Amino acid sequence: MPFKNESGNKQERHAGARPVPRRPMLARSKFADHELLLLSLVRRDAPFRVSADLLARLSDPGYRSAFHAVASGHGVIGLALTALRRCEAFLTLDRETRDEILAPLRPFAFQTALWDAERDRLLEVLRGHCLIPLVLKGGALRLTVYSEAAERLSGDLDLLVPAHRVRDGLEALARAGYVDHWTNEARREHLRRGYHLELSHENGFKVELHWDLAPRGEGFRFDSAAFLNRSFMHEREGAASVRVPAPEHMMLHLAAQNREDSFSRLKRLVDIDRVIAATVASGGGMDWDYVVRQARYGGLQTVVGLALQLSRRLLDTPVPPDAVRDLELRRIVRFHVSLLRPEAYVLTQQAFRSTVARRALHFWLMPGWRSRARWARRLVGGSTNPMAHVYSERRGVVISHTLRARAVRSWKLLKVGAYHLILYAAALRAFLADRSGGRSGFWRVMSPPARRDSTIQRLSKGAPWTSPANTTS
Repeated sequence: MPFKNESGNKQERHAGARPVPRRPMLARSKFADHELLLLSLVRRDAPFRVSADLLARLSDPGYRSAFHAVASGHGVIGLALTALRRCEAFLTLDRETRDEILAPLRPFAFQTALWDAERDRLLEVLRGHCLIPLVLKGGALRLTVYSEAAERLSGDLDLLVPAHRVRDGLEALARAGYVDHWTNEARREHLRRGYHLELSHENGFKVELHWDLAPRGEGFRFDSAAFLNRSFMHEREGAASVRVPAPEHMMLHLAAQNREDSFSRLKRLVDIDRVIAATVASGGGMDWDYVVRQARYGGLQTVVGLALQLSRRLLDTPVPPDAVRDLELRRIVRFHVSLLRPEAYVLTQQAFRSTVARRALHFWLMPGWRSRARWARRLVGGSTNPMAHVYSERRGVVISHTLRARAVRSWKLLKVGAYHLILYAAALRAFLADRSGGRSGFWRVMSPPARRDSTIQRLSKGAPWTSPANTTS
């Protein structure tokens, strides 16, 4: 049985719960039609879910342009177009319109084929240096949970190696034609306080070489050694095997990527949905107790809880009710996150439209009041990124630390406080009008309805994970 816990036995606590949560409660009037169409297309049950009326509107050039723009912004354009081909109602559009809509798929397939070929070349080079790196994010997801490469686009290749082998990895990548463009001082600062180095090739390919998965000083952390120890080799027919993370670690890392993206993209939530659904379809399931322990260890409870709840409500991800409850999120954190109306925040990409809303979310995602105070000090100091001084020097920007500059930047913190007052007023107004607007119920855990396991199997369209029992580690 794939994906066993540390003791080698199947997870018993959540084994009986394979919930298919209720459908997302999104009021159609609150969202544009092209946003609702996109949300329907990225679900695993897209061919049965998409409204024929929304598809018919694709015949309008303006609507098509808006749909392509929002799908690209969310990073799921390849997945959405692939799902469109499977919808019977899509065939009712004329041939010319269909060809225009699906035109980007061919270059997407070519792009991912190039990336995958480059990934295999680099892995071969690294093997020559006795390194078998762990492939992260898109490079691993295309192999394990997506049925077509074009469904999961990526802009770089993320590799994790043990910290004591970083210099060997850099040397191997240099021989493969990759350079990092950092000064010696900046490189040393990266190795001391950072968690990865970005390298690029003259042909446009980029690689992020990781020795950790979160920057030091932000309050979040990962057990990188556990990522490497629990990984397994994904076997491929006619090609070398690839080292990929265990699904629990992949899900945790994807949740953290949501925070880096300010929960502004459906792509990360879709990745989480596919990973969890694939483990269910393979007959194993997540070791949820391990996920909860690792989230607590890394200070990621709110980040993981929000990612899981959004995936459950937007995509019907089969998350057991206890998984979020066991994270034990503080009531004050749940309250303030729900005030931001997370579903609308993600779908309308509010993080791109409102800097103060993005900062308010990041404030409550921080693990504890000490980390939030540190975040506030950094905001006043010039940047909430602990590596900001390195990046600013590379761009030739000097962060001023004079009293006047700090006073000006304090206005950013005051705006976050004022934004909270607006949220409180809106919540009070909704309460007095006896309409919560979906805020109060966001964290509500639904009881799983009785449904056959075959339903989940039918809805899961991704390729199942390869069982570690049948692979070499």
